[in-house]
Amino acid sequence: MRLRNHSKGQVVKGMEERTAGLMKYVFTAPRWKNTIPVTLALSLVVGAGVFFNFGWNENIFAGLVLIGVPAVMTAILTLPIARLLQGQMTINRSALLAFVGTIIISVFCVLGALLSLIFGWQIVIPAYIMSLGAVFAFRVLILTAITAKSLIRNIIPASLQTVFGALFLPLFGVTDYVVNLAAISIVFTLGALTFIRYIDAPLRKSFGVSAMDFIRDYIAQTVEGAPRMEEFFKKIGESVEVPVTTLSFRSNGGDLKATFVIPAVHPGPMGEVGGGNLPVRIVNNLDGGHVFVPHGTATHDFNLVSATESLKIVEAAARSLEQTRYSLEASKSIRVQKGDVKLLAQRFGNSILFVSTLSPESTEDIEYGLGLVASAEAKIYGVEYAALVDAHNCTAPFASSMWAGTKHSFDLIEAIRDASMKLMKQEPLRNGIKVGVSRAAPILSREEGMGDLGIQVAVVEVEEQRTAYVLIDANNMVPNLREIIVNALKVDQVEVMTTDNHVVNAYTGTNLLGFKADYGLLLKSIMQLVEEAQENLVPVSVGMDTQLATGVSVFGSQKTAQLASTVNAMMAMGGALAISTIAASVAISLLLVLLNA
Repeated sequence: MRLRNHSKGQVVKGMEERTAGLMKYVFTAPRWKNTIPVTLALSLVVGAGVFFNFGWNENIFAGLVLIGVPAVMTAILTLPIARLLQGQMTINRSALLAFVGTIIISVFCVLGALLSLIFGWQIVIPAYIMSLGAVFAFRVLILTAITAKSLIRNIIPASLQTVFGALFLPLFGVTDYVVNLAAISIVFTLGALTFIRYIDAPLRKSFGVSAMDFIRDYIAQTVEGAPRMEEFFKKIGESVEVPVTTLSFRSNGGDLKATFVIPAVHPGPMGEVGGGNLPVRIVNNLDGGHVFVPHGTATHDFNLVSATESLKIVEAAARSLEQTRYSLEASKSIRVQKGDVKLLAQRFGNSILFVSTLSPESTEDIEYGLGLVASAEAKIYGVEYAALVDAHNCTAPFASSMWAGTKHSFDLIEAIRDASMKLMKQEPLRNGIKVGVSRAAPILSREEGMGDLGIQVAVVEVEEQRTAYVLIDANNMVPNLREIIVNALKVDQVEVMTTDNHVVNAYTGTNLLGFKADYGLLLKSIMQLVEEAQENLVPVSVGMDTQLATGVSVFGSQKTAQLASTVNAMMAMGGALAISTIAASVAISLLLVLLNA
């Protein structure tokens, strides 16, 4: 074929929630034309309120000169200096960074003014000098985090706001401050470096990568759209082999009418990162007629580390289509239930398509190893190729995945055993296979839970029995929505599947179909598509084949759970560590000021 140009499940789901939840802290920097006027206005207000040693007009002037002007100069000069030193910076980011520095200075000055009023001290200027040291450390920390450059390279752009503020102090009769400022800057910088070292330790120890790399790449990915997170994931990824199964229907003219591609990888972790939007990449690159990409058996451990890895899946699918042997034999679809596991199974030639669901019970993914074992069970009964689809159509936040050893896993294996025995004992029907397909562009946005492939329907008719396979490009569904759809469709058998496409999870860990969507609109669209597919039924031959995609780089066994627990530990300790570091730095700096007063 041609290529076209706390269970582990809860831990993984928790990681998805926490990682996507970081988006509330990430935003696009406001335009510098808005930031700079606010910065100047804040400096005037603070100057009027905290500088007691001058007259009213001079207080405002002091605020402008000591706080506002240095911030504006810093915002303007940080951009060319950072770029000269091969760092990454924009004027909007530079202005925002200077504005945050202004807030830090303002907080120190206000606190100094309050202490002066309460205790009769004169420490506004010492507080201002302390704030310059704190701003220097803050800028070192931020610039190192976002520019991917060493601390030494960032010292010059980090020092701008501090240096400009210090240069203007002599205008107000303050001259003996250089030693204190240098010492305070060192104290705060050592505090910032200590914070970086200890917040960095968990990731470095577990994965040999830096937390600063993780933060930098995450910001670049979410704010700029650059695929930087993939660089991070590549560092922790492992090479594996994964089966890619195709079920294809060929018209009498020889053209492919429809192809189901079922890869044992996971379309995550979020947004367009790694395996996110994998179904779209397969559909756009595989010449297989109307291509469906339902969810295979894989958890987040089998997330692709980069989008380019998806081409290995496409190549395996193309090889599978080239090797497929077609037949006119098929069976009617059957239902088998064991425990909570409900299985829709249909034989094509000597192969069987299985679609598994626990609905209305909640579940997440089916583990890779369990999928292999379950498929192998079918082969005991003479099944040549077994394609196991996780319908992925009913869940709630923090639902567990189905993994080996659970009751559900044994129920799944037993259901596949029974379905295989029943179907392989029957004589297959010949010369009566028809397929009709239809599709609709997304009727909902990604934020509402629907990906770019919208809704796809394939209706398979064997000896007047019609089975509708409904595939929605989404990441799971709210409980009972599957039942509403199944009961509304007027065909003999129905299963509703989602692709588990994590492109809908760029800004939230949980974005289930039906949570924000109008049930009525969704149901109406699916009913229309099923009718359209039935109107387009044509005779076909059918075939199934499986090929291995080799050298596929994925997160790796247990890596997702390890990464989740490590990130959780970092987040848990980060707040307390930051407060402790700031408090210690302020205390030491205050002591230095008092000793040199």
